[in-house]
Amino acid sequence: PRIREVSIIGLPDQFYGEIICACIITKTGKNLTTLEIQEYLKTQIASYKIPSRVAIFNEFPLNSMGKVRKDVLREKVLGLRDTHEKSNSFK
Repeated sequence: PRIREVSIIGLPDQFYGEIICACIITKTGKNLTTLEIQEYLKTQIASYKIPSRVAIFNEFPLNSMGKVRKDVLREKVLGLRDTHEKSNSFK
């Protein structure tokens, strides 16, 4: 109920090849943690489908047709990981 929009992307992983990352836009004024999302999903979907990583966005980059640009989301999430920042939030 606190999530407005979700886009799922794959991120490279040395062990698995790829891991699941949920990119989320929350409803205004609603805060969520990765743990809260993972705990909720444990009751909803199979454990192998639960995202290993969660990134919170204010908005998603869209193409001219209004579809989410997953390539840009992936670059932003990977850029955050590469710079070793602690925040999972993107503007």
